[in-house]
Amino acid sequence: VLPWSVGSDLYNAPANAPGAAVLALTGHRAEAVALAGWMASTLDDEATGLVRDGVEHGVVRSELWTYNQGATIGLELLLGEAALGDEADPAWRHVRRARDLILAVEDWCAADDGLFPAAGGGDGGLFAGILARYLAEAAAEFADSDDPGSERAATAARRLVRRNADALWDARRDGLFPADPRRSAAAAGDDLDLSVQLGAWITLEAAASLERGLTS
Repeated sequence: VLPWSVGSDLYNAPANAPGAAVLALTGHRAEAVALAGWMASTLDDEATGLVRDGVEHGVVRSELWTYNQGATIGLELLLGEAALGDEADPAWRHVRRARDLILAVEDWCAADDGLFPAAGGGDGGLFAGILARYLAEAAAEFADSDDPGSERAATAARRLVRRNADALWDARRDGLFPADPRRSAAAAGDDLDLSVQLGAWITLEAAASLERGLTS
């Protein structure tokens, strides 16, 4: 399991989901699968189906961040891509986890009309955009599936991406996007962070990719 940094006692999703993806892409699939399995068994929240932040000093940190959901969806899609349409393939469990996580995100956002939880500026400014990116990839992956579960996940992913992209676009002011699309952008505070603007554009690009049949 990968620590957040050298010497750290924090083992979290922001380190292990991207780390596992790199392992998978560089020919170390077994190690990637092992990390994904650790995340599923340790970080998945039974109550919500979402990925919690990490484990520090043996205690699970229960914070829920959009970034962790997106990075994990992306990892599971990568590990399960060869099994799409074949439930008999052992890798199908990765497809199922990606699917289930998308639906968990939909439930998480349902009370707020489909909007992602805001995470402020700094690093948090990118979080929602990363989730949008991998939701768009999932929608594309599942687009041609005749499996009801995958169809439902694809529909949910498309709806979430479009809802958040539309909200950001409507809340823009004077060339700026807001850190939280529930309000209009302002030339002050978190809205001035480059991460916030980049995160918004990633979300808009994800929505555009759905319209053009591309992936972000």
